[in-house]
Amino acid sequence: MKFVSSPPNFNNGWNLAWSNFGSGNINNHNVKVGDIFYLGDFDGDQTEELLCVGYSAGGTADWITLLKYVNENWELYWSNYGSSSVGNGMYNFRNNFIIGDYDGDGKDELLGNDINGSTTLYKFENGNWQLIWTDNASATHVIHPYKDKIYSGDFNGDGKAEILGCDLPNGWTTTFKWNGSNFIWDWSDYGNNHAIRQYRNNLLPGDYDGDGKTELLGFSTWATLFHFDNSNWQWGWSTNGANNFNGWQYPTLITDRILSGNIDSDTKDELFFLQTHPAATWATTMDLKNDQSNWKWNWSANPQYSITFVDDWSLVSNSGSNTRYYLVKANANQPKYLLTMRMFCDNFLINMYRNNNLSTNKMSLTNSDLIIDSLINANDISVFPNPSTGKIEVLSSLQDIESVEILDPSGQTIYDINYILKQRIEIDLSTFPIGMYFIKIRDVHNAVIIRKLILSK
Repeated sequence: MKFVSSPPNFNNGWNLAWSNFGSGNINNHNVKVGDIFYLGDFDGDQTEELLCVGYSAGGTADWITLLKYVNENWELYWSNYGSSSVGNGMYNFRNNFIIGDYDGDGKDELLGNDINGSTTLYKFENGNWQLIWTDNASATHVIHPYKDKIYSGDFNGDGKAEILGCDLPNGWTTTFKWNGSNFIWDWSDYGNNHAIRQYRNNLLPGDYDGDGKTELLGFSTWATLFHFDNSNWQWGWSTNGANNFNGWQYPTLITDRILSGNIDSDTKDELFFLQTHPAATWATTMDLKNDQSNWKWNWSANPQYSITFVDDWSLVSNSGSNTRYYLVKANANQPKYLLTMRMFCDNFLINMYRNNNLSTNKMSLTNSDLIIDSLINANDISVFPNPSTGKIEVLSSLQDIESVEILDPSGQTIYDINYILKQRIEIDLSTFPIGMYFIKIRDVHNAVIIRKLILSK
């Protein structure tokens, strides 16, 4: 990916809200390469839970675990504890759930979709997953031909999620709604050459205009936004064949990740673009303009200004692998957080970040007042690679680093050195034990930032 126009310089960013410090776990769930993660408000408390599914095609990863973010930490909420018989058959659909509040009660359900078998609805009630409905793999059910690709969202604004089913490659496109006991036919293109058809393989649902309805952003030769108005899908904004998505190369690279979710204080979902290839340096968030004529930038990690991080998360993999990104509404009264994962050696480092323009609360890392991330001029100074196997670099966009101090988790200084107007500093920590440390950097203006530093194998 490259930019075809010059983006503006944004100085805002993100704060670290939670980390597993490279342990490989999210509470009781040990994250593996083949795992799948689903997000939804399954208990109706206005926050999203994290459904962690141990899945590997042909493998024996049987664990399904539901986690809830409570008191700034992920806690175990439910688990099948590795038993495929727990959860009323949900194990059979673990690699293909579609999330939505289909009955409009404020709680998301799981729609399990076996393309060649059953379609089944599950609801989290009384501390367990209950089977609410199934088509029993009936080839005569109206939903059966449209299971090749399914999307979910409140397309008509009635407070309930519908599903858009696609009969690929050349069949009909049809929406279905829940009537209290069954999924019934709602809208269809009846096999006609509707404009949405060419986008059916890659649609991203989101409320991009803040009207309370879910739009579909389609990515094909063009990128085009569709609104469900006047009982039909209507063509909205489009790249119209342009070679960029408001500056982001289009068509997007296969390594680009595009997330949808409300990450600020407005009513609209934003788009979060992230590079994931080994030389990744860009991340960008965009809003749909009020007149819906185009998208506008509201934040960027920008290599032009040596900002190639989301807080302390390097966009460059730094010898890590399997980078993943999710947006999660962890707290009821706050926008969505960015959940990041990357594997180093055999363990996943998993962090979660909040937009630092929306909260002045910084994460207290220990009870020591010394170890608080003040994030002063955080966008001006980078520490990488992080995690590191021993050798790190401290880089400032200005020649203003005056001192660097490294502390262990108890607050004891283990490394301390002063410099005069240095821009790049190399430090060798290969003799220190693996684990978590804190690096304290002071500039000539007496501004201080403190970041976590992970030393791994």
